[in-house]
Amino acid sequence: MLIDQFFSAMESFFDSFITNCKDLNQHPNLMMELADCRRKYLTLNCLHAIFESLRRLLFEAPNLVRLNDSRMNYHFFGDIHGSLSDLIFLWDTFWRDSNKIEQNHFVFLGDYVDRGIHGLEVSVFLLTIKIRNPKNFTILRGNHEFFNMNYYSLLPEMQIKYGNELGYQMWTRLNDCFALLPYAAIVYNNIFCCHGGIPKHLRKMEEIESIPKSLADIEEDSVAFQLLWNDFYTRDLLLRTNEFYREPRYFSPNVTRGAGFMIGNRAVERFLRRFQLSYIVRGHDFMACEQNGYDYIELSNGAVFTLFTNSSYTGSINNTAYLHVNIQLENVKIFPLVLESEEFFNKSEMIENDAELVAMKFKDPYSEQSNLIRQQSQQSQIRIDRRIEEPIPKIRNLAKSRSRRKRKKYRTTLNV
Repeated sequence: MLIDQFFSAMESFFDSFITNCKDLNQHPNLMMELADCRRKYLTLNCLHAIFESLRRLLFEAPNLVRLNDSRMNYHFFGDIHGSLSDLIFLWDTFWRDSNKIEQNHFVFLGDYVDRGIHGLEVSVFLLTIKIRNPKNFTILRGNHEFFNMNYYSLLPEMQIKYGNELGYQMWTRLNDCFALLPYAAIVYNNIFCCHGGIPKHLRKMEEIESIPKSLADIEEDSVAFQLLWNDFYTRDLLLRTNEFYREPRYFSPNVTRGAGFMIGNRAVERFLRRFQLSYIVRGHDFMACEQNGYDYIELSNGAVFTLFTNSSYTGSINNTAYLHVNIQLENVKIFPLVLESEEFFNKSEMIENDAELVAMKFKDPYSEQSNLIRQQSQQSQIRIDRRIEEPIPKIRNLAKSRSRRKRKKYRTTLNV
């Protein structure tokens, strides 16, 4: 009952937001409606109910989800990071008509909280829609769905909204919910999904399945840690960040992020061969996606896709994209979600009346670092827009180049 009431109230607010978000005169009404939704429905008791429902649904389930329904259309989304307007955009595009859900499966790749100021609403709504449609949604855990990461952003957000004591209690219970989320998924024995990257010493998938459901911080460089933190080597990204080290032969310390490993293409190709996979889909890397909303690495035996779904990550508008897979048609396509050139209201902080809460979005050091890097890239005139144009013919011929392989081959195109 509590879960359904919260879900209905949020859908009603989403509808109001879509209708009125661009009308400044309506912002006070939107503020009031969202505040009422939090006060009446997004309560500690509601989080208790969500936790109990998730515990029944996920506690005994392995931390590697296997999705094998060939009738489904699969949609993959990257980091949302507390952007309520982007979540509402997804709802309006994909789920507003509940009939659209039935033949689709939606895979979220982690990082629902922090850096935005609506991490609470975003994450709880996604957990709720998972409970209501368990066969149509997979919600993976990202590196920000941990106590030690979201302590500095999600906790202050919730204490501003609910007060110190209640905010702390709700933050603790929400992290209890995060601890139940799986770390990875495999779609139709062909597509490997995680938040960060493939682990260095993974010998069998059972190592992921057996990761314990735990609230504690995970050991650095463990399988779980690397699934959340590792990155893939891309030369153009390193040029943009003024890092000029060579591609690792397989794995090397991730000096750009300061955690996990940087993964070379040989390691990825070996992983795909070992587990008879064709694609890796992940999030975690805004810098790789900043220009296009996605990043694509072509390999001799497959590809790596990186996705990002927060269109206001640095305070302005940036491109976002999602990946669509049709198993029966054997199609893999990338579609744009939000483009810089579009008129899109992604300033959901404008419907909050607490100045301290709004200021949180613009104080994140990562955003300042991103702006600095972007300025340096522009000054050095590093052209990366060719990344959009050059891979397209190669992607379309990817299945042909892998025709000798026994595993399933999909046609891959970029619809951008």
